[in-house]
Amino acid sequence: MGRFSQVGATFLRLCAVVGPVLLGLLTILYTGRPSNYFLAAGAVLALAILACDAWIIARRYWLTGGLALTTQMGFLFLVYGYAASPFPAPAVLSAPLPQAAPPAGMAIYVLPTGVNHRTAAFAYRGGSPWERWDSVLNAVLVQHPQGDVLIDTGIGRTITSQLEEMPLLFRLTTELLQSRPAAEQLDAAGYDSKHLRYILLTHGHWDHVSGVADFPGVPVLVTALERRFIYDDGFATATARGIDPRIPGLRV
Repeated sequence: MGRFSQVGATFLRLCAVVGPVLLGLLTILYTGRPSNYFLAAGAVLALAILACDAWIIARRYWLTGGLALTTQMGFLFLVYGYAASPFPAPAVLSAPLPQAAPPAGMAIYVLPTGVNHRTAAFAYRGGSPWERWDSVLNAVLVQHPQGDVLIDTGIGRTITSQLEEMPLLFRLTTELLQSRPAAEQLDAAGYDSKHLRYILLTHGHWDHVSGVADFPGVPVLVTALERRFIYDDGFATATARGIDPRIPGLRV
């Protein structure tokens, strides 16, 4: 076998063994940040892997075939992770809903701070990878006679430095389009921040707490269970873990 043939054979073996790993990365990239480039590269790579598999079988390279089968099973396991996994159906609510009785002067305002372009497969298990899914990043201001509450903060002024602390793969799969931070929107509307009594976090992920630092001194409310999650989770709650030293009075 000539030198060129040996190099070619080595390349085909690597393609069969390493190709599924690269295909898995492309799958993650596409579901998180849908792009025709990722889709086209994945399709070409999948065809190349099939061709290399056929060549390995024809040449009876069983050791290489076993390694290739292992990485391909790993790729299938990754894909299975996107399969539907619904929660149990809740009990049907039969009682009538209570009548709302908001006090005079109560108002609710939505403050859009950005949007993430992803796929439904990234948003929830069982979602289609072909369905584009925009995740909106909002803060909600509730004005109340007894004091105002900001539910989540959305994307804040320091989002760039916050994202720099995230893993590279997460940054590559995040196409964030930022609008104005909630604090700037409130300032532009002439809102008196002295009326803001609390920030209430629905949960501790980065896109819900990014703007907390834009409201210094405002107490932040989380449940005890959520606070444990913040400290037990990984990079997605790293921004929330930084709230304690920056903002005294974190409450549960």
